[in-house]
Parts: sequence; structure tokens; C-alpha cells
Amino acid sequence: VAVGGGTAIDTAKAVAALITNGGHERDIYDFLEVVGRAMPLERRPCPFVAIPTTAGPGAELTKNAVICAGDVKVSMRNPLMLPDLVLCDPALTLTMPRSVTAHTGLDALTQCIEPYVCNQSNPVTDVLSLAGIKCGAR
Repeated sequence: VAVGGGTAIDTAKAVAALITNGGHERDIYDFLEVVGRAMPLERRPCPFVAIPTTAGPGAELTKNAVICAGDVKVSMRNPLMLPDLVLCDPALTLTMPRSVTAHTGLDALTQCIEPYVCNQSNPVTDVLSLAGIKCGAR
């Protein structure tokens, strides 16, 4: 169970995958893109629940875990890495410091702008992106 922001959720996703894919016998770099071997998972990760407490990263909705490898952010990615259950309660964000609220809000806004301006956008992503941009601009 991961309770927290993107880092907590991504860490739990990676741990759930590593537990069932070699545990302490495997090096995490075997599975990391860019700096590692980017090997696919051989087994389904152990059951994993995500409870996000911030509004920006969206880690509870992605099939990858962003990991810091030295000064580089890289991904451990597999379709099986989606959480088994996500519990979203907006009330969990109400006790965040104002600065964290602002930073995660800008993160959410950036996550909407990126697919809108990318060179592979399409009508579906454009509609979703614009809706998120309008919400974030309020």
C-alpha cells in the first residue's frame, strides 16, 4: 500500500514488481530504461494499492515508476505495473502546505500541456488536454 505523492507511489510500484521478479537476487538496474538493461518483468507484481495525497503527478494511473539513478530520472516500465486498486479522496489534499498544493497543481497543468503541444497529439488527447488546462488555469 502506497500513501503519498508520486515518489511514494512509484517506489511502491517498483518494489511490488521487484518482489516477484527476483527480489534481492536481482539488481533494479536490470529493469531500468536508459541506465540499465530495460528487461521486461517475467511475473506479475505483487498486489498493490495506491492512495494519492497530491493532485499533480498522476503516478496512480501510469504503468511505470520514475526512479532517480544518480542525477538522472529513468523509468521502470511494464503494463503490469498499474495498481490493483486506487483510492482517491480529494480531502487528503486539504492538509498539504500551500507550497505543495501550488507545486502539484503546476505539475498537473504541465501534464496537460505536454500532450497538447507534442508532435503526436490527436483529437482525443487534445480534448482531454484542453479540459485539464482550463481546470488548471482557474
